[in-house]
Amino acid sequence: MCRLKKHRLAMLGTRYSEEDAAFLSALRAKRLEAGLSQAALAKKLGVTQSTISKMERGELRLDVIEFVHVCAALSVAPTQLLEEVFGD
Repeated sequence: MCRLKKHRLAMLGTRYSEEDAAFLSALRAKRLEAGLSQAALAKKLGVTQSTISKMERGELRLDVIEFVHVCAALSVAPTQLLEEVFGD
């Protein structure tokens, strides 16, 4: 993730809700279901393991494009994950 993006994210501040926690928990669960360590997922995405750790802890917020890339790396459809977290 480029420095400019990290700076932009820092400027937005942190808004952490129960929905955020559920979303991050689902992402982590999908990573574990895929049998991937944080380091293995990071390698697939071309980022550092630290980036994945920060993402899973909510220190880095994903934009839509990053979310799609993470889902692809986890072999899960973005709509499927969103439905699991936010579905009726």
